[in-house]
Amino acid sequence: ADLWSPVQSPAANGRGGRGRRASPAAGLTEPQLQSNAITSVPTEIGALTGLTSLALFGNAISSLPTELGALTGLTQLDLSGNGIHRIEGLDNLRKLKKLVLVNNRISSVENISKCPSLEHVLLQGNHIASLDSFLELPLLPNLKSIYLRNIDGTQQNPVCCAPDYRIQLLKLLPGLRNLDGERQPTNVGYLDNSPNTSDKENKRGPSVSGDGWKPSGWWLDKPG
Repeated sequence: ADLWSPVQSPAANGRGGRGRRASPAAGLTEPQLQSNAITSVPTEIGALTGLTSLALFGNAISSLPTELGALTGLTQLDLSGNGIHRIEGLDNLRKLKKLVLVNNRISSVENISKCPSLEHVLLQGNHIASLDSFLELPLLPNLKSIYLRNIDGTQQNPVCCAPDYRIQLLKLLPGLRNLDGERQPTNVGYLDNSPNTSDKENKRGPSVSGDGWKPSGWWLDKPG
């Protein structure tokens, strides 16, 4: 398959075409790597230092590729629907704002403290079971939203079954603006509710992922 295609607007040639194919080193390309059943990322991706967004969803990647460290301009990264066990290799992505790791095998939120620009973290459908997994999150000064399940309760991590997980998470992150799709969560009474308070008693707001994980880079143009 042709994994490289130019970053050119479909309207650029007036017929919705892609235009002239470019080489990775030209700095004018983006990889077409989503839904390719790949198990590892081509090393050539490290040459695309001008990339700001990268979609690698729907593959069979089991670990974050070290080549990502060269993409220092990256602001949005989607690795949903893979088999990733651990978050790692993001130390150089200091401009990264949105990290999407939905439907993987991650059990802990770790190795993201060196991404100071990170605002949105989507982790639905993983294996996170302990509140201790979130101890790095307060080190992210710009964090605005985190998803551990969808607003309708689907794709939840095991930790979501803890009766006080939202209360404890909001104590850890009092400035959070969006928790599991609920806007301004600190205003809906979590910190005052008992652990047995029903979800239905809380006022819910709009969600960027309310109808589940949508591959094809659905999040790139959505507000957090």
